[in-house]
This record gives sequence, structure tokens and C-alpha cells, in this order.
Amino acid sequence: MQNTAEVQPTVSTVYTISTTNTVTGCSALKTISITVRPCTSINKSSAEQFNFNIYPNPSDGVFMIESDAPIFIIKVYNQLGMLLYQGLTENGKHNIDLSNQANGIYFVEVQNKNSLKTQKLIKW
Repeated sequence: MQNTAEVQPTVSTVYTISTTNTVTGCSALKTISITVRPCTSINKSSAEQFNFNIYPNPSDGVFMIESDAPIFIIKVYNQLGMLLYQGLTENGKHNIDLSNQANGIYFVEVQNKNSLKTQKLIKW
């Protein structure tokens, strides 16, 4: 017969395991030391570091997207989720003209090679 125990220590710990056979009276003792080392080299992910701005916002439909990282794909959706614009760029600035669209709220999705972010645009 084998008994198991699962432990998930969050700090360094010493465990002492003892067992006794109820038939023979034989006993055993084992001490196990578990060392937990904290993660000290976790960096922010690129998704956390990627930012972009839309201006002016609100807009008459002509606006600029500016990013602190290269942008690869830009998409603009209306409130119903219909794709109205898709463009590609490799620099940190991109001009978009939605002046032929109705006034309302739009969603600008910007994607670089590591992440995807969305911001709201108001066209008046």
C-alpha cells in the first residue's frame, strides 16, 4: 500500500515524514528540505510595453495613430463589428481618413508582432 501527499510550498520548508507499520510496529522517518527560489528576472511582456495614441479624439474623421513601437496592422471597426478600414505600416505614425463614415463610436485595433490593442475613437 502506498500513500501519497502533494505539497506546493511558497516558502522554503523542511518536511518530516514518518510512517509506522501497524502490523509489525516497524517505523521510519524521513526529512526532506524544499527550497523555493523567487523569480527575480521576469520582465514586462511586450504587450504591456506597447502603446499607441489616436489624435485628435474626438475627430471629424481624419485622425493620426502614433505608436512607440512599429505598427504592422491597423483595423477600424464600427459598433456592429464591421471592418471599415485595414492598413499596413512599418513606422510609428499612420494617417486615416474616415470622414465619409457616419458620426459615432469606432474601435481602432493596432497590432504589432507581439501584441494587439484596441482603443475607442469618437467621430462627430
